[in-house]
Amino acid sequence: MFVLVRIRPTIEQARARWLWMRRYLIHPRSAGVAPILVCNVLQSIQFEGGVDMEKVWQDCRHALRLLIHAPFFSLFVVLTLAVGIAANTIIFSIADAVLFRRLPYPNAERLVWLSHGVPGYPQGGASFSYPVYRDILEKSTGFDSLAAYQGWDSAVLTGRSEPARVVVNYVTPSYLTLLGAEAQLGRLLRPEEDRVGSGDAVMVLSHSFWQRQLGGDPAVVGTALRLNEKPFLVVGVAAPGFRDSLNEEEHREQVDAWIPLGLTNELTGKAGGTDRAGSSIFVMGRMKPGATVESVRDDLWGLHHRTATT
Repeated sequence: MFVLVRIRPTIEQARARWLWMRRYLIHPRSAGVAPILVCNVLQSIQFEGGVDMEKVWQDCRHALRLLIHAPFFSLFVVLTLAVGIAANTIIFSIADAVLFRRLPYPNAERLVWLSHGVPGYPQGGASFSYPVYRDILEKSTGFDSLAAYQGWDSAVLTGRSEPARVVVNYVTPSYLTLLGAEAQLGRLLRPEEDRVGSGDAVMVLSHSFWQRQLGGDPAVVGTALRLNEKPFLVVGVAAPGFRDSLNEEEHREQVDAWIPLGLTNELTGKAGGTDRAGSSIFVMGRMKPGATVESVRDDLWGLHHRTATT
């Protein structure tokens, strides 16, 4: 069973999540003391025949004297307001970033993440083998672009003053273009460089890694960096605005470099080019204009049946 998940939540999902947060994360009594004080002050103001500012100032001075004579109560009120305001600010910030703000990718509303069900987990979540990814790439009709990535891995940068840990994502070149990546220096990965078992040892660096580990060296393109004692030619540096959010959200670390997916098996032992039963590659795609999640799922289900009977 194939499962497609929109990378950006729908409005209905966003509303349901917000109602859940409002019910369980915003305590209805978190600001229960401060409003009493404010209401008492406001209720003493009368606006009959116009605004009597003298009465307003009298009430304000009276409220101030009450606060001065009860410093612990005043402190409690201030802390209650501070906690309530801070909690609501944090929740609204999370809701805006996760539920409502558009992802910084081209045609984000058509991006989907693919998985398939396995025994015990029919709802999906399992990854694919490389041959299955190639079947989807070559035979499915619902996407105008498809990409695969092995996900988070780490390597050791050697040959410099001190060894450094490098967070790596093994990707097809279409992964970077699908997410709208641009190069500040050099270029991105090319399709001809991604070959299973014989891919070119090239890499694109993230802007933050380039600044942090290489001092923003403008001559880095064309030089070789050694990862796990293997030399990789630096072909580009990503623009500062590009973030590999899919991996960063899952692993809580920024990706430092992108390497052709075809080198995954050589460097990690995963994603064998002929191992159809394997499960180590994640797939995402951009649906064609007018396509729906349901129509693409039906297409993939039909592809699965055709492949299984051949």
